[in-house]
Amino acid sequence: MGYKIHIARSDKGNLVESEIVEGDITQVVKEVVNKAVKEWKPLESDLTALKTEYELRYKLPIKPEVLDTIESLNLQWAREGKELVVSLPVIVISFDNKWEGDNYIDNKMYTVTYYIDDESKKQIEEYITSATKTPKELA
Repeated sequence: MGYKIHIARSDKGNLVESEIVEGDITQVVKEVVNKAVKEWKPLESDLTALKTEYELRYKLPIKPEVLDTIESLNLQWAREGKELVVSLPVIVISFDNKWEGDNYIDNKMYTVTYYIDDESKKQIEEYITSATKTPKELA
């Protein structure tokens, strides 16, 4: 069964691609990994494709069609105060990254996840631009 899939790409803190496609998420992820492989420089960077969970946050009340989409995708959700917190699976594909001392820097990456609505799209776009903007410090 095909779903709406959100593909986003960020380069050094800038959103350079964001599109919604329809299809099987497994197939879409493989296509995006193939795109990343074409740009990957194996002697300069790692190539990783990681499945993670992102917590979407919606102010209550939400539109019934949004809840219907969340439930049709079998996503876990919980109410926290006046918010609905949804656990969204996200595939993060990093193909231009490096270590500088104890800091890990993702320069370029893609995310692939289900599209729920424009609010989920906006939150994922903020996540991916933030992830490529500043180094991650390991303490």
